[in-house]
Amino acid sequence: TGNPYYVTGWDGLLADQAIATLELIGARFQEECRRAHLPAARFIVTSTFRSADRQAELRETNGNATKGQSSHEFGGSFDIGYNRFLPVHEGTGNGFYQLDGGIPPRLLATLQEAVSVREEGFAAGVIERHPEAYAAAMGRALIALEADGKVLALQEFLQPCFHVTAKGARAKA
Repeated sequence: TGNPYYVTGWDGLLADQAIATLELIGARFQEECRRAHLPAARFIVTSTFRSADRQAELRETNGNATKGQSSHEFGGSFDIGYNRFLPVHEGTGNGFYQLDGGIPPRLLATLQEAVSVREEGFAAGVIERHPEAYAAAMGRALIALEADGKVLALQEFLQPCFHVTAKGARAKA
């Protein structure tokens, strides 16, 4: 929950390279948000490792689920939702405003907290009203990382997510 780039509700395992790739995607995504003059946001990892049995179950309800062996079974792939994003929470160092300069220290802390709360509320409103702008920022980040040879990514259409495979990710033996 304290990650400045993403949240996940999945307990699935990921290869070390896949975890490093999530961090790389997060940094690039927030860079794309800044370029688009959007408040920083976190993305949601909707799926990580899946067993072969879970993959077979998923095929019954999800037309995107691969028939046969899935790259999710090796811990090198994950899905990132593109229809919902969350604000970056205080304490992650991504605030727009930092107060300083001649303000008494006790007042400075109070004012900085008030600015952070207001900033987070503003960001949440922008994110809620414009998820398509954040989806576009994520798409640009993934395209750039694919061009750099770091990931393979595709946009799924039956489920609102990007399927991402970290290049070079290997499951632990």
